[in-house]
Amino acid sequence: MIEEATPDVSGFTTFCDDIRFEVDGKVTMVGCYHGEMTINGGFPSTLAKFAMSIIFTQKRELFEPVLKLHVFLPGDPENEPGIVVDVDSQIDITKTDRPRIGARANLVLSPLTINAPGVIKVRIARQGRYHNVGSLIVAESSSTEPPPRS
Repeated sequence: MIEEATPDVSGFTTFCDDIRFEVDGKVTMVGCYHGEMTINGGFPSTLAKFAMSIIFTQKRELFEPVLKLHVFLPGDPENEPGIVVDVDSQIDITKTDRPRIGARANLVLSPLTINAPGVIKVRIARQGRYHNVGSLIVAESSSTEPPPRS
């Protein structure tokens, strides 16, 4: 089998209800979504808390230390993200021999209002180009029954 080369830049996002940082350095992600979030009760919908853990890596020889994280919520115009975050890796690459350099951003939004069904899109802006690091479909529940109570 032929193995594909690793892209120059790559990344991914884990979408969840909360991110918790433990004393021993571990990270716990609570209520992870698998490709789709279903909203019960219609739009707009306000979530008490919503989180994203974003990982982005670059080849060492192409390393760009300052990036922008753009999050587009359903209904945002194509060129106007609802959330923009500066990501500064703060890594001195002269002190590491790793072939890839990574950056991590954990966003916990509380509260978050989603105005319409659609897609939450996470992009890294790097050297004038967007890199897709995650998408989550936001759909309205087709059920007319209220969600179960525990």
